Amino acid sequence: MAKGIVINKALLYVPLRFVSEALGADVDFDSTTNTAIVTTDDSCNLPGGQVHSGTVKPGGETWGVCGSPHFVKDDIYVEGKDSPNLVIEAGAVFRFENGAGILVGLNAPGGLVIEGTENNPSIFTADTAGAQPGFWKGIHYYEQTVKGRASIDFAHIEYAGGSTGAVTVTAGTSLVELTVRDTQFKNNAYAGIQLTENTRLSLQSKNLTITGTRTSPDGGGAPIITAAYGTNNLPDGNYKDNDLNVVLIAAAMSSTTVKTNTTWNKLSI
Repeated sequence: MAKGIVINKALLYVPLRFVSEALGADVDFDSTTNTAIVTTDDSCNLPGGQVHSGTVKPGGETWGVCGSPHFVKDDIYVEGKDSPNLVIEAGAVFRFENGAGILVGLNAPGGLVIEGTENNPSIFTADTAGAQPGFWKGIHYYEQTVKGRASIDFAHIEYAGGSTGAVTVTAGTSLVELTVRDTQFKNNAYAGIQLTENTRLSLQSKNLTITGTRTSPDGGGAPIITAAYGTNNLPDGNYKDNDLNVVLIAAAMSSTTVKTNTTWNKLSI
């Protein structure tokens, strides 16, 4: 007699949302009709290994698990006359070649929004075995970054930086504010986050882990390097095991005069 498990004259209940989402479906609930709605998405017709370089398309683009892992062969420019937005979906994996990066709002308006989740973070790493800190350029937001389109949620960023931070924000006259939440920076060079001139993290930024930051030929080695303005409300986090376990305020990036109300939080360094 074949052996097995037989469930007879009984009901086995399993969580609908857990099973459905594990299979790639979305679950909504219609409270009016007390009906669960399960939606599957089989629209992905892209093979894994999508290659990116150049400028995003007019109207913007969305890169996600569909097409992952994504390979970035050269700099990606997120900018254009119509202020395109690049959205990175949860679970997307990006592998960067040496010296490649993402540049947002450098020559024209643009935005970059990274929408990772706790269970499906977005991954940004080096496309090489045995990667070292500073292998790829990192993510750079510039002065023409569109307001409200600069955010990073639940991302893992590693082996980036070098002459600047793994994530760098640069602006001279117009304020650029970046929101970074629940994100891990590991094994980067120069800085995990660099804030220059008229830039800062938003008050919504939280739960940052910046570890393994190494000094590059250009210096650094701290988890956060910031101009005076960027000291405004830096969030607490895990900022340990870097070459310099300090927040480095670099006068060379701007005036050291603090001209607005500024809070220097007690950080866990």
